[in-house]
Amino acid sequence: KDDPDIGQHEPYVVFGTITLDACEELKEDIKVYMRLEGHLPENRAFWEDIDIICDHTLKELYRQRARENTALLLLSGEPSTLVR
Repeated sequence: KDDPDIGQHEPYVVFGTITLDACEELKEDIKVYMRLEGHLPENRAFWEDIDIICDHTLKELYRQRARENTALLLLSGEPSTLVR
């Protein structure tokens, strides 16, 4: 008998390896799925949970990019570009 859980992972597993660009795209996709499936309570709850995880992940990825950009600026020998 087929097991419906085979091949499925907890949503947070996907977010552990997602890129910033992919996460931004996913955020837009979530909006589409909410419009398409949001009328069903179980689907709405799922997409709301995914949206929360996506928002948290986006914040972390933006912070990571900012840290990387700051490090690159410091390594380039032009720290004056950090002050505006």
